[in-house]
Amino acid sequence: MAFLLGHTGLVLTNAPSLAVVGDALSRGGYNVLKVVSGWGLPGGWTRETIQQAVRIAPTVIVRTRTGDPSLDKRFGGDFAFVDQHRVEAEIYPWYRERPDLWIELGNEPNAYPLTVRQMHEYAYFLSRSVERCRAIFPEALLMAPAMIIDRPNAEQFMAICRPIFNQCDAIALHAYEWETFAGPVAGRKGELEQAFAIAGRLFPQKRWFLSEYGIHGPQLTPAVKGARYAQLLHRRPLPEQLLGASYYHLCIDGKIQPEYHIYPKGDLGYHRARFEQA
Repeated sequence: MAFLLGHTGLVLTNAPSLAVVGDALSRGGYNVLKVVSGWGLPGGWTRETIQQAVRIAPTVIVRTRTGDPSLDKRFGGDFAFVDQHRVEAEIYPWYRERPDLWIELGNEPNAYPLTVRQMHEYAYFLSRSVERCRAIFPEALLMAPAMIIDRPNAEQFMAICRPIFNQCDAIALHAYEWETFAGPVAGRKGELEQAFAIAGRLFPQKRWFLSEYGIHGPQLTPAVKGARYAQLLHRRPLPEQLLGASYYHLCIDGKIQPEYHIYPKGDLGYHRARFEQA
């Protein structure tokens, strides 16, 4: 078990400029920036802003839009596969500027109910995307997509995808809580423990990355949430397979799940709890 993670940061959903993103990274003392290829800055990503973004943090994760059921639904509106051609088109502008980036292939494919056949179809298309990434982005690191961990099909889906996930460099995990990740608190969801347990059974030899985590609790201040994120990542035992974590999310315009947005006071709260408390 380990107490300190070497890679911690945030997920960018919306910011008016990369100066704000850099300020958030600085306030928290983070070294990871996760972006999604389809959004983040007003007007979308340009070559100039991509060049800046890939140099703003030591570790950069680019998550594809393809393979996200909330954006690209298939099979009657409840299924989305990771399309290899769209992966190439989405990732090339980023890889061109920084070949050693992480590629996270899609997002929460079990957001809607799936048949076992659809899970196998998803695994097939994911395998084609992994093969294509290895061929055209040889220096990049691949992250298998995260499931919504408290859905009843999460472990079954991951088991079906296991041979393909094992071809990636890390397994993405997501975990959310109402108020805290710590201790036996009434009503606590326990998603983090579920995620670690499933990953431990299926992928004990792989590296894991908590590519989204967050506390909902709208009654909690951003500073409290930030401090609790630091307590999660730096004050409790964590599996040795866990490589890093990026909290969800930096969202300045507040249009998407504003309860998870903690900048700037939350990032300062994280920094203080991590670096200034014994």
